[in-house]
Amino acid sequence: HYWRGGDDAKTWVFSRMAGDRAARAYANVDAAVLYERALDAAKKLPDVTDEQRLDLLRLLAQVREHAGLYDKALDALRAALALARDDALNAASILRHRAQVRQRAGSYTAALSELRRAEKLLAADSGLEARRTKVRLESVRVSIRIEQERLAEVGRLAGRLQDEAREVEDFESLAQALAMLDAVDSQRGDLDVGARTLEAIDLMRGTGNLHRVFIGYMNLGVYRFLSGQWDEAIEYYRKGQEAATSVGDTAGAAVVTTNLAELLIYLGRLDEADEALAEAVRVLRVSGVLGYAVYGELQRARAALARGDAAGAVALAEAVEQESLGQGQRETAVEASLVREQALTQQGSAADSLELLARINGEGVE
Repeated sequence: HYWRGGDDAKTWVFSRMAGDRAARAYANVDAAVLYERALDAAKKLPDVTDEQRLDLLRLLAQVREHAGLYDKALDALRAALALARDDALNAASILRHRAQVRQRAGSYTAALSELRRAEKLLAADSGLEARRTKVRLESVRVSIRIEQERLAEVGRLAGRLQDEAREVEDFESLAQALAMLDAVDSQRGDLDVGARTLEAIDLMRGTGNLHRVFIGYMNLGVYRFLSGQWDEAIEYYRKGQEAATSVGDTAGAAVVTTNLAELLIYLGRLDEADEALAEAVRVLRVSGVLGYAVYGELQRARAALARGDAAGAVALAEAVEQESLGQGQRETAVEASLVREQALTQQGSAADSLELLARINGEGVE
């Protein structure tokens, strides 16, 4: 009402209040629109301080991120960083958020660059808040490295992070460390994991970090899948979907769905998997989460192969291989090549199949 009437002072006040209500209800797109209106009004209000603008820009970045609008979230954080000026702690925190957004979009190199910038700002500060911020920066690095499948590095970093997080009483980072230690042990072949992830979920809920709970449940689903406990795996995946949806994170729910679809394909529930993947891949591409979108396409190739559609599987697998290589996802490219090899064998293209196997075994995927 005030916005349409051109009342900037009241728009500044009431759009923020309405945006906060929308954010608490996880109506992230609505919250973003309201915060944007408040910031537009603030440009004409000399009494609004840079600190107030900065705080609102950070809120805007959060709701944009949760809505899957990653580029726009980065824009808001760029503007916030310009206002932070000589406040090293605040600037480092903003850079950490930028790293997290880039990580969600699969831009790992750029995310790590943001972390290094933040660490340089705090290099000479040994105060408690600086130490806490450094621990939080390290927690993001650990989560990036696990996605890059650098197990030895993650095991070392997560163990250290656990100790440092307890020392500075940063329970969000402690939750991250616990979850990562389970992930490392799982990837090393330990099927009896999950207790630390459950503890991490409790910590996340206790600190109000509900936007990361879905990741814990998704990981538990993966662990139960690997140990052959199908019903429990599906239950955890469903909990992950619900946790993401409850906070308005449609991209997060789609990420969980790609993992659930892999299990459904394994169980022969192909119609369910196809239906789930079609929507999940669409959401992930629109949101810019290309790494998981490609993973979803890989599952579509597997579903086609399971149906006996060898030609469809070859076409999908070839596209996945090329796109994953372009994003630096070597393991996904190898998996896609193996699906393609199985499809070629199903087609009876033995020569092509043998050539592909030789390339995988001899060189990996370049």
